[in-house]
Amino acid sequence: MLWMMPYLVFKEQNEDFERMVSKVKRSQNTYNKYKTVYNHLCEFIKDRYHREDMAFRELTSDFIREFDFFLRIDKECTHNTVWVYTMPVITLAELAIKKGLIRQNPFEDYDIEKKRD
Repeated sequence: MLWMMPYLVFKEQNEDFERMVSKVKRSQNTYNKYKTVYNHLCEFIKDRYHREDMAFRELTSDFIREFDFFLRIDKECTHNTVWVYTMPVITLAELAIKKGLIRQNPFEDYDIEKKRD
């Protein structure tokens, strides 16, 4: 199981979330956000690493900072949108820990907070 890729786990998580939306247990807007983050993450991995996916064990603290930069520069996201889009990726790493795919969160030193108006 250690070979599982973030792409596959994220896809599986989104499929589960979609089922909850269909049962009116979760929000369609949140599901749409997760799909957007998934698409951005796939595009980022293709652009930055020139492949379809990577193993969880390959994720480093630099990965999330580079993804942050990709969102800000390539996708022209505002600070709070970057915050919204990086949270599911961090949650994905936490899920991987729970599933025994990795031992520690590679993003634990990444710090971003929502800006107040």
